[in-house]
Amino acid sequence: MIIREETFDQVITDILPLLVEHYHDAPLNHKELKLDADFIRYKEMMDNKQVRIFTARDNGRLVGYSAWNIGSSPHFKGVVYAISELIFVVKDYRKGWIPYNILKNTLPKLAELGVGRISVGDGNNKSLRVFLKRLGLTKSEERYEKCL
Repeated sequence: MIIREETFDQVITDILPLLVEHYHDAPLNHKELKLDADFIRYKEMMDNKQVRIFTARDNGRLVGYSAWNIGSSPHFKGVVYAISELIFVVKDYRKGWIPYNILKNTLPKLAELGVGRISVGDGNNKSLRVFLKRLGLTKSEERYEKCL
């Protein structure tokens, strides 16, 4: 298993089917939201280092990824944040420690980029919470959504 950062051009072809699987597999209510990724904007943001994607590949096959929005907050301008946008592992790789290892290998890479604080939503995924706690993350808040 190789876990590394990839560019937009390196990952785009392989990630498309996983994005669809992730959308249908997510525990949140997506009936009101249509999967409609803005790949032009993603490419621009990745080229500008505002979004970083770390992948997990098994013999070249993309089996998981984590995507992060990187930037400083106007409220805490001295802190670079990485906010998890997506964390996903294909079903046949979720057993064991693979999701944990993706995050465990990603966090030091984020620190090398100057990130001082991370935020990860758990999507009400209890097994992800176990991994997050094991990695030293603590619950900071709960979020609520409503389509207007």
